[in-house]
Amino acid sequence: MKWLNPQPWAASVEISEHFGNSILLAEQLARRGLTALTDAQAYLDPAHYDPASPFVFSDMEKAVGRIQKAIARKQTIGVWGDFDVDGQTSTALLVHGLRRAGAQVRFHIPNRARESHGIRTEFLKEFMQPGLDLLITCDTGISELDALQYATAQGLDVILTDHHSLPEQLPPALAIINPRMLPEDHPMSHLAGVGTAFQVIRGLFESINLRDAVNDYLDLVALGTIADLVELEGENRYYAQLGLSRMAGAMRPALSAMLECAGYRNSGVNESLIGYTLAPRLNAVGRLEDAGRNVDFLLSDDADFLQQTAGWLEDLNSQRKLAVEGVYQSARAMLDKEPALAQYAVLVLAKSGWEKGVVGIAASRLVEEFNKPVVLLNIDQETAAGSVRSVAGIDIISAIRANAAYLNTYGGHPMAAGLSLNTSQLPAFREALSQTVRTAARGLPVESQLQVDAYLPLVNLTSDLADEIDRLAPFGSGNPPPVLVTRALESNKPIPLGKNEEHLKLIVRDKSGETREVLWWNVRGRKAPQGRFDLAYYLRSNEFNGRRGISLELIDFQESRAESIEVRPPLVTADFLDYRLHPQALELAAALANQPDTCLWGEGFSRRLAFSTRNRNQLEQSSVFAILTPPPSPALLQEVLRKVRPKRVVFFRLDSPDDRLDGFLAKLSGLVKFALNHYDGRVKTADLAAALGHTETLIAMGLQWWQAHGDIRIENNADSGWRISRNADSQNQDNKILNRLANQIHQDLAEESAFRSFYLRAEPASLLRK
Repeated sequence: MKWLNPQPWAASVEISEHFGNSILLAEQLARRGLTALTDAQAYLDPAHYDPASPFVFSDMEKAVGRIQKAIARKQTIGVWGDFDVDGQTSTALLVHGLRRAGAQVRFHIPNRARESHGIRTEFLKEFMQPGLDLLITCDTGISELDALQYATAQGLDVILTDHHSLPEQLPPALAIINPRMLPEDHPMSHLAGVGTAFQVIRGLFESINLRDAVNDYLDLVALGTIADLVELEGENRYYAQLGLSRMAGAMRPALSAMLECAGYRNSGVNESLIGYTLAPRLNAVGRLEDAGRNVDFLLSDDADFLQQTAGWLEDLNSQRKLAVEGVYQSARAMLDKEPALAQYAVLVLAKSGWEKGVVGIAASRLVEEFNKPVVLLNIDQETAAGSVRSVAGIDIISAIRANAAYLNTYGGHPMAAGLSLNTSQLPAFREALSQTVRTAARGLPVESQLQVDAYLPLVNLTSDLADEIDRLAPFGSGNPPPVLVTRALESNKPIPLGKNEEHLKLIVRDKSGETREVLWWNVRGRKAPQGRFDLAYYLRSNEFNGRRGISLELIDFQESRAESIEVRPPLVTADFLDYRLHPQALELAAALANQPDTCLWGEGFSRRLAFSTRNRNQLEQSSVFAILTPPPSPALLQEVLRKVRPKRVVFFRLDSPDDRLDGFLAKLSGLVKFALNHYDGRVKTADLAAALGHTETLIAMGLQWWQAHGDIRIENNADSGWRISRNADSQNQDNKILNRLANQIHQDLAEESAFRSFYLRAEPASLLRK
């Protein structure tokens, strides 16, 4: 895996000002495209978010009206769902919501082994008898042309709710509620199946004065949304935030029973709880048994039934793990026997006897291993059917659709799909799909990549930083957690964890003796790190037995690189100390100030320090060079390193210059007034830049802004500086020039802010490179 170094992201001045004391938050908000403070607040706190109306769907009024008619006429409504967690929660939500509104409801979830995905006409016929008056689908239906043509031909009204990709020909239905029909940038355009079904209940409850009752289903919406791995942006993020909060406050009885049976003792509720504990157990039923029982389970408060079903789910999950391991090992054996299969752009493997319900999980493991799309199919007589998993950058459902001529059925998302075909078509399909993917993958990296967000020493991994990161949660597709790296670590002997010792706990230690615990999930035979290594990990807060702490989760590790770096020109070797986020940074800097042959560089301080510092114009060669404030640009950093030629660099962040437009102009105005009063208006941009901690280019534009504002007049001075005088006609402003300069200053301030943020996150050695 190739690690990519952090890249500067310019937070807006508004964001930087509001979150200026944060370590990562402002930059992470910028990375997510959030520039306005109101948008950032809505992103972080659902109380500030304004959800879209369910009636943005053009067919919602028809859907709600037909449901109300069914309730008034005491007609029977049938809900047809799907067997994954998204389908189970969608079905449970609709069934309970409709019954709460007074409807007569029955439901059906296909048996995976008998019916496969979707709606098969023969099984729909059974469900329609006796006396079904209205069919509502959830998490399925958009590609079921034949089955829904049959239903409507029998006079059955259909309300279709689904979130899967739209086919070329839509099936007949009274109303279609599908987020793919909305504009791509609409906050509801990527709803999960349960989020889509939730809109119907929202619309219905708004129409019958039950608006607040929809909150009772937010935990189901969060459960299905997170489990289905949809993008956690827009409305999906909003529902996930609210649902997780609801779980933390009052856990649904079924979910509490599952956690108790699973031996879950951590009191924290987050997306990981759903992704790694709840969802696998609920999904195990859909993969191996009849998932219809889970609908009753999710809606029940019968203690005996809950305990019995939770135990059943735990057993099925264990069976699921064994089945996945069996399919995975069988697939690896096929590749060992026929290594040519691994040369295709897509791994397409098929074998009889594989459990269809778990091939998708095994495919995901192979994707991680080979960094390419994987198709795993179970062969049953002359038909092969199974699951597809993809990699970032490859829209697998589009690639499959381009080769639909080889297939009997298919459907899915850009990252995951299902399909079936005749076994005779397998070789041709493998060739064709690989060619399509090979074309689509041009320009994509062959090696998997890991984007690093920040390099931090262990001492900076605190509860405050973990809390800051947690504000960005829930994490998932579209909202990945920050990736942190700490260099030059050692670890003790790993401690096995888990029933089957499939996980490890490491105690890592840096050169200063600082230690942290690291959890390594699903080791799968990999050897623990040896010697000194660099560690990539996620940082989260946790709570155990009422005590708050932090959790480091291993992503990857590499042999540690040398910590010395050449700085050119001239050729010198500098090592470094990293105190950028050290809790006692001020005391450490004060101690350095008393050391010989040591130079402390800092600019733009907002407070007076108890020791002396130098600005860029006062620097001289020294053995130890302490950088107290983040520089405004990489060019200036390189310039001062060449001037000082240190043998050791000590990185701090005691303060940071003001990168707000108003703040910058106000401070510059103060210096100008001082020059007018004490130096006859004579100034140099180099001196002003050093005093404020900005680039000379920015200072020059700031002076031009004040001149355009009408306050001063600027003349060139003989000694390459400026002569400033007061403007007698201060009312004469050039608004056009003012606006142009303000925009440029704003842009340059954002660039400076981005580099200062990068300075805090970057690997120290990288800051010393030319």
